[in-house]
Amino acid sequence: MDSARHILHLDDNPADLELVRLAVAEGGHRDIVVDGVSSPQAALARIAAGPTPELIICDLRLPDSDGMQFIQRLRQLPALARVSVILLTGVQSAEAPRDQPFVAGIYHKPPVWAELVVLMTDLVRRFLPPREVVVIPGRTRTDH
Repeated sequence: MDSARHILHLDDNPADLELVRLAVAEGGHRDIVVDGVSSPQAALARIAAGPTPELIICDLRLPDSDGMQFIQRLRQLPALARVSVILLTGVQSAEAPRDQPFVAGIYHKPPVWAELVVLMTDLVRRFLPPREVVVIPGRTRTDH
């Protein structure tokens, strides 16, 4: 059984994919794997291959579609019905969509490293609550 927790991050900018991965690790979350993908097609393939992510972070502007179209497509997949989806975008706040029923939050990409680490730490704390450890005499099991 895979004990790592998984975040799926969709962004067409390879530097942003790497920065988010590093920011999660910098926040002390060594048990979290950030799977970075650069297209909606790659994201769907990663989801199909498993494991199911516990959080999805998506850029708003993508080359062949936009993040909202991708998120609406995700919500049609029963396995992802309860997975929180975050938009992390460089789009100015006036251009960003508001009150989207499929999105748990919309955040602007911070321009400063320390702010990105704080944001990612906050997102992990809010959307990936600690797993409950159940102690059974003679063994220990971690529940999701």
